[in-house]
Amino acid sequence: MKQIALLSFFFSLNLLAMTRQPLVSGKLYIPDGYDSNDLVEVTLIGSLPDSCHRNPTYEITREGKTFVIALFAYYVPEERGCRKVSIPYQETINLGLLAKGSYKIQLRGTKVISESAIRIAESRSSLQDDFKYGNVMNVIENDYSRTIELVGTNPSACLVFEKLDSEIQQDIIILRPHFREEGVCKDEPTEFSLRYDVPHLPTHARGLLIHIRVMGGRSLSYLFKSKI
Repeated sequence: MKQIALLSFFFSLNLLAMTRQPLVSGKLYIPDGYDSNDLVEVTLIGSLPDSCHRNPTYEITREGKTFVIALFAYYVPEERGCRKVSIPYQETINLGLLAKGSYKIQLRGTKVISESAIRIAESRSSLQDDFKYGNVMNVIENDYSRTIELVGTNPSACLVFEKLDSEIQQDIIILRPHFREEGVCKDEPTEFSLRYDVPHLPTHARGLLIHIRVMGGRSLSYLFKSKI
């Protein structure tokens, strides 16, 4: 019982010492091409400054047509001192459905880190997604080439792969896996796998964000860091 009480005491002290602190850096990847029927998602990538900073998190506030994303991490002091190791993190931030227009997205830590703009187009259809995208669920990277594999499961066997569109936007590559309906659609989950060769971009050899449009107006983001 004494050991349990002692552990509880030290745990309580650790919680008391833990504080939430704003971060000083981070990068937002904001793809173009959203319309008013899409769930607007942006990707936040950064790294924690040392081993004492843990559990990165964020808060979103909206001020008119400006979204403010505030970055935080929990600071937990270590008895042996903070180790200077860079711990990467990645977050997908959902801004929801937005009406047609231009918006600003501001990233804040201890100060304003960056401010970017995003434009939302009017949807051409009352349905979510003007096209049928595959339900991509994961990205597999080959360590010995620049080929990635998009894997997923569609809810019906009647969805047949048609083409994989790609669009390069600075340090983001947008992939749109198009499927079409063929035959009678029944509830029959069907797995698929698509390959894509990531091109060399001289100014962004590493740290490219692969942004994949998927079924239901959603997206999947993957940070491509191949050394090849």
